[in-house]
Amino acid sequence: MRNPRVWFVCVVSLAAVPAFAQTALTLSNVFVNAAQRTLDITGSGFDPADTKVYVGTELGALQSLHVLTASSTLISAQWAPQAAGTYVVGVSSAKQRALASYTVTAADVAAAERSPTQSSALLASQFVDGGLRLVRDYALPLLMAFAAVGLVTMALIQAVKDVLPIRRQFHKASIDTWLNGRQGAGQRATLIQLAAAGDETALFELPVAGMMGQLTMASRIVLTFPVRFEQLLRVMAGTDVDGQIDVIVGKAGGAPTADEVERARVRVGNLVERSIDALQISVASRWERSNKIVAFVVSALVTAATFVVYFRATEQAPESSGRVFALGVVTSILAGFVAPVAKDLVTALQNLRKP
Repeated sequence: MRNPRVWFVCVVSLAAVPAFAQTALTLSNVFVNAAQRTLDITGSGFDPADTKVYVGTELGALQSLHVLTASSTLISAQWAPQAAGTYVVGVSSAKQRALASYTVTAADVAAAERSPTQSSALLASQFVDGGLRLVRDYALPLLMAFAAVGLVTMALIQAVKDVLPIRRQFHKASIDTWLNGRQGAGQRATLIQLAAAGDETALFELPVAGMMGQLTMASRIVLTFPVRFEQLLRVMAGTDVDGQIDVIVGKAGGAPTADEVERARVRVGNLVERSIDALQISVASRWERSNKIVAFVVSALVTAATFVVYFRATEQAPESSGRVFALGVVTSILAGFVAPVAKDLVTALQNLRKP
């Protein structure tokens, strides 16, 4: 087999196999079953999953028929002849086309007129068949399209968040806003020191729940040493209800008993926890809303870029641009919903891998 000519003949022969393996589309017989109002076609090379039947009195005026059943050798389509004459019958299957002619007699037309209307079972069968074809031709491709765009959007957003300090800056701005609203900007360093040993980057890089957990642990230290961290305690509580903080730090009038101090500590502790919970809800809500907005925008950009490439590659006709543009808008909107879901799915899978 060292002869190059032998190798060339073998390669050409193998490449030609698929062409000869494909069965040519042929029409053997066409018959009108007037009693059932069907057009039955026998032949070979039919594709049951992709077969269309056309009929008309002339080649330029063919109408599409509803295919009832289809196999590789037999097609049955719904049709009731309205007038006698010679009809052109066309079949499109497996990217091939074939034509045949059939003569309809007056007896065929009379039999079709006398035949009963379609039964409810046949109508239901046609309805189900039409629904399945609609799902196959439109719903599944559209579902796959916006699922792919959603996954790409999720991957891009996650990659950007992993590389850039977006989460850290968002959490930092949220905590600064929270402290400034309580006139506690001067306690920021103390709070970070208690929550993360002064490591601001590590604290703000945590997820929302993790960061709030660290703040809760810091609040317990503050409650344990209220005199030392009085200002931070007032900031985290947000308000001093009935002078309870004054009772804890010993600034209340009179001499409160140990039991009164403990009850005041419990009340202030609950107030601090609720304050941190409210902060967590606010930060998490704004973070998720921002992610969804970005997901919609990125999915729209990804879809637009995809369709631009598609137009340039296929040289789409101008009259079909509107339909393709509408499909792109729908795809981008649905992909915006899929992107957060895909992200949650990836997060759940990652959690399953943890011991």
